[in-house]
Amino acid sequence: MSTLLPKLEYLTISKCPEIESFPGGGMPPNLRTLWIFNCEKLLRGPAWPSMDMLTNLHVWGPCDGIKSFPKEGLLPPFLTSLYLYKFLNLETLDCKGLLHLTSLQQLEISGCQKLENMVGERLPVSLIKLTIKGCPLLQKRCRTKHRQIWPKISHIRGIKVDGRSISDQG
Repeated sequence: MSTLLPKLEYLTISKCPEIESFPGGGMPPNLRTLWIFNCEKLLRGPAWPSMDMLTNLHVWGPCDGIKSFPKEGLLPPFLTSLYLYKFLNLETLDCKGLLHLTSLQQLEISGCQKLENMVGERLPVSLIKLTIKGCPLLQKRCRTKHRQIWPKISHIRGIKVDGRSISDQG
């Protein structure tokens, strides 16, 4: 694919429930933004090789079988923005699966009704903006600075929960 579409910068993969991995030989070298809609097997599969050029990733559910995301080593290492939308059964955000994203600056989580927990030490220290909306269980834990959640996110300068800024002050 890298030689077929060398100038491709944006790609959408939608409703491909049987896709388990990206093609061998790598993705187009100029690919910067990828949207993935309802491709559960791809999100549960092996690490995504040859995706170092990718900086923005948008992932949409429903992905009914995913209760924890992402698994360690799955996501491309140089992401600067990650958006997670409408994972219907997502219960846990796995910080270990994000720690290798040392360039990640923005994380948005939206419409994950069952999301309540974060496991692992903390979100990446590079994060400067965290937005959580439509995730009532996690939103409550963030607003109350719950002892299991707050230490994982308190280093982030810009935290918005359901449109309201929260911080370590007050």
